[in-house]
Amino acid sequence: MKTLAWIKEKLADLVVGRQLVKEPSEWLYMHFNELAERTGIAVEERLALWLNVVMQHNEPHRHYHHLSHLYNLLRLVDAFEADLHAPDLLRWAVWYHDYIYQIGNPNNEEQSAKTAYNLLSKYLSVEDLLQVQELILATARHEVPALSEDFGLVQHKDCALFLDFDLAILAAPRLVYKEYSAAIEKEYTSVYELEAYRQGRAVFLQRFLQRPQLYFSPAFAQVEALARENIGAECV
Repeated sequence: MKTLAWIKEKLADLVVGRQLVKEPSEWLYMHFNELAERTGIAVEERLALWLNVVMQHNEPHRHYHHLSHLYNLLRLVDAFEADLHAPDLLRWAVWYHDYIYQIGNPNNEEQSAKTAYNLLSKYLSVEDLLQVQELILATARHEVPALSEDFGLVQHKDCALFLDFDLAILAAPRLVYKEYSAAIEKEYTSVYELEAYRQGRAVFLQRFLQRPQLYFSPAFAQVEALARENIGAECV
């Protein structure tokens, strides 16, 4: 299992904000292109998919759920690749899990999952498409689906890590966490009044703290206390 020191090192590398510097931007493009190539997507179709997903994540109200968020998650997928059963399916889930992100829309995840299914239906099997959908839908409540005939142990483990990657920012160093909370505030105050946002955020965070666990994988369980400290500090 990854050590606590190793996990903390990865968390310290998380970035927040709308503007990615040249190196991460180039890395993202290379990462997408290589994933699409492994999936068997033709060059011209790769470019169309890339431009589409970049445009979507550059929507003006996105201050946290931007390309930097995808960059963080994909770097974690790479770091944990040896622990994953289907890392490329997880990568596709990362690219599309916040494709639809409208403040106040309760169906963002469902619509994102449908979009991923439709856009990737030419390139992935139905079984793989359903797994990508399942991963994206799990981010709606941030709960790992129960084991079933269609969602076995290997998918369960991949999903646990995916959800932990998505919330890794909660256990980031305090200054990075503050950048994250400020970015979330900017997103929501594009729609809601500041006081209404802060009241809703406080309720949300308190409910989150009441969960028996924030992280589902043994690796991220090591930083559960750090995440709770950050959330608690924001609630004060």
